[in-house]
Amino acid sequence: MKRVVLIIILALPLIMNYSFAAETPQAGDGEWKKSWYVNATWYQIFPDRFYNALSKNDPLFSPHYDRQGRLLPQRLSPWTDQKPTNISKYGGDLEGIKEKLPYLHELGISAIWLNPVFAATSNHRYNTSDYRLVDGALGTGEDLAGLIEKAHRMDIRVILDGVFNHTGYEFWAFQDIVARGRKSPYREWYSIKSYPVRKLWEQSPSKKPNYECWWGVGSLPKLNHDNADVRAHLYEITKKWMALGIDGWRLDVPEEIKNDRFWSEWCALVKSVNKDAYISGEIWGEGAAWVNDGTRFDGLMNYYGFRDPALKYFAGRKITVSEFDRLLAERRALYPHRVNCAMQNLLSSHDTARFLSALQNGDEKDSDKEKKSYDKSPAKAETVRRFKVAVLFQMTYVGCPMLYYGDEIGMTGGKDPDCRRPMQWDPALQNRELLSWHRRLIALRSAHQCLRTGDFETLIKDDERDIYGYRRLDGGETLAVIINYSGEGREVTLPGAPASSVRDLITGREFFPSAGGLSMTLMPWSGVVLKGI
Repeated sequence: MKRVVLIIILALPLIMNYSFAAETPQAGDGEWKKSWYVNATWYQIFPDRFYNALSKNDPLFSPHYDRQGRLLPQRLSPWTDQKPTNISKYGGDLEGIKEKLPYLHELGISAIWLNPVFAATSNHRYNTSDYRLVDGALGTGEDLAGLIEKAHRMDIRVILDGVFNHTGYEFWAFQDIVARGRKSPYREWYSIKSYPVRKLWEQSPSKKPNYECWWGVGSLPKLNHDNADVRAHLYEITKKWMALGIDGWRLDVPEEIKNDRFWSEWCALVKSVNKDAYISGEIWGEGAAWVNDGTRFDGLMNYYGFRDPALKYFAGRKITVSEFDRLLAERRALYPHRVNCAMQNLLSSHDTARFLSALQNGDEKDSDKEKKSYDKSPAKAETVRRFKVAVLFQMTYVGCPMLYYGDEIGMTGGKDPDCRRPMQWDPALQNRELLSWHRRLIALRSAHQCLRTGDFETLIKDDERDIYGYRRLDGGETLAVIINYSGEGREVTLPGAPASSVRDLITGREFFPSAGGLSMTLMPWSGVVLKGI
């Protein structure tokens, strides 16, 4: 009897754990499908390049110093200048984004990610000088609050860029170390190798930074996250901006912060302030450790699972339909379905060539810097047609589509800084066909739950004719997507004739069943979305 009691006592924790696990909502329960970020259509904005509404806050200084350590004056680039440099500034601001919210709303955007908005000297603001302040060239904290308030009234969420791995050389704590050396109370906030700290304008290939920094770049000293005061400061500024009403964070280079305690505490803090907040990480490779256990991020910038396969197939043309489908399946299998549905599926970003240019150059590896004759001119007609097919795939694949500002109007450009040209607001300079295409497909995705949370099932993999078909299923709703990614018209037959005709939800074209199944003719570089197949 004592042995039986002992077994029961030893087994009790397992029994209790099983009981609690059974009561915990699982992915299959469907609650995750109601999350705003699973149903979002994202838009990435590089603030300096979106719209300049106020000249009074135009940037005055460049990120460069003279030999006396003074920041050099900034010459503002005219908005018509389509050749940005690493130090160009155009004067885009928060008020400009606020003014253009109706444009985003009409496009169908429901969430925007802003590249860094905190005080910094550069145009990209990944070199923070003060997390506590909005950069004066963008506006004020009140301006950011006004932008968020207006966005929320239009059912648009806003997340900020969290650059917590490193700061700028101008960061107030680092400058205290530069001025006071070993006597600075902030000396443990960074990894200083020797004193005095080598000033930025004194550095050269032969005189490298004598402190740890991001990729050896002296303007980006790396924070020491093992220091409790560093962590406390980052937690405080996180709470400050969460209190303003932001809806989450995109995190810059999170893999480079090796302190696990920081990430577990930081993510818990964000969710304690707003349980519905979205956390996404810039992870370029496989990222299961960051999302799968439900205690860290909700999703990732989906370079690995979406953009990389899309670049190889649509732009590089070096893999077959079957290889494309296999690559997608292998990378979906790394994550639970709820995580795949929360991924940010991007074709372009501020760190890549624009997808239209990648298509035009057959750039399978996004490596335009190694090419001497990379074509960055406006896209040719065939390239636009191919891009429309890639966008159709983006809007109907598993995960949330994320547009990089200007892709929807046909903007082109190579890698940084060329991909960061100012937004073209002149309708005469916009590709209105592409704009209409994006609006139509975003509306289609918004109207059909299966495109946002449904399972994925391959229907056709025709390598010889470049035909790819798949089905999205959620509950009683089913949509089939058939893509012809070839330069020739194709006859396609789906086995199993439906009971009645089927309509393409994009064009309204009707297809009729026959004895052999459902037959259709697809134009070159085109696709259809069929309901009930």
